[in-house]
Amino acid sequence: MKNKFGNQSAWADSVVSRLNSWKLNTLGAWSDTVVITKGLPYTRALSLGKDFDTWLGGMFPDVFNPAWAASVMTKAQAGCSPYRNDTKLIGYFLDNEVQPLVWVNKE
Repeated sequence: MKNKFGNQSAWADSVVSRLNSWKLNTLGAWSDTVVITKGLPYTRALSLGKDFDTWLGGMFPDVFNPAWAASVMTKAQAGCSPYRNDTKLIGYFLDNEVQPLVWVNKE
């Protein structure tokens, strides 16, 4: 990238120019952090459940567990605060690749 564009900002300008030429008008949640500064509307991913204990085992978390609420609040604040005044941000993905809800019969 450095040999072709000189720096990351010039590369990001090139990316946005190419996207505009393809008539694309929005950046996805996993877009490069420099590219999102170049003027296109974008989304961000928060990954609220990603590291929570039961999630890692393939089970949907107990949303009534106080630890779940604390984890979500911490991740939401960390993920949202840097972008709170950005008028180009159009929304958040709360998570990605959510495991299906599994009911366990404990009888």
